[in-house]
Amino acid sequence: MNNYTAIYEERFNQNLRRYTSLRQRIKRRIERILSNPYTNTEALGELVAS
Repeated sequence: MNNYTAIYEERFNQNLRRYTSLRQRIKRRIERILSNPYTNTEALGELVAS
């Protein structure tokens, strides 16, 4: 039986690195939001007409 050897194109390897980095950035962003969901938000209380 032959052993399978995976051969990837250079573009696949570049995209794999790019999306791995993106996944890490998304994870950090989600953790920041979950730790304090009210950071950088505006109050949506009743607006008083002047």
